[in-house]
Amino acid sequence: MKVSLQLPLKARAARLPPIIASEEDFGPWVLLRSSNLRACRYRDTDRMLDVVFHSGALYRYTHVPGLKYTALVDAPSAGQCFEQTIKKIHAATKLAG
Repeated sequence: MKVSLQLPLKARAARLPPIIASEEDFGPWVLLRSSNLRACRYRDTDRMLDVVFHSGALYRYTHVPGLKYTALVDAPSAGQCFEQTIKKIHAATKLAG
């Protein structure tokens, strides 16, 4: 089954890397409240988290529990939450930027 994801209007205007639009089975992009992070999305089936930075870099983090994703989206400071609970703990692969 092919899933078509619609990016939020702000995210489209921010010119996210092309790889983002073509990925399947991820949840929708969520814009973050952060001076460093632009948006993120999560795939529950294999616990993968994609994060787009304001610089345009796109990273994929592996083995991220759903509770950490929820905490990131709900955090008053997504950047601080990301630094403390994801960046230093989970393996990352740079996909773009």
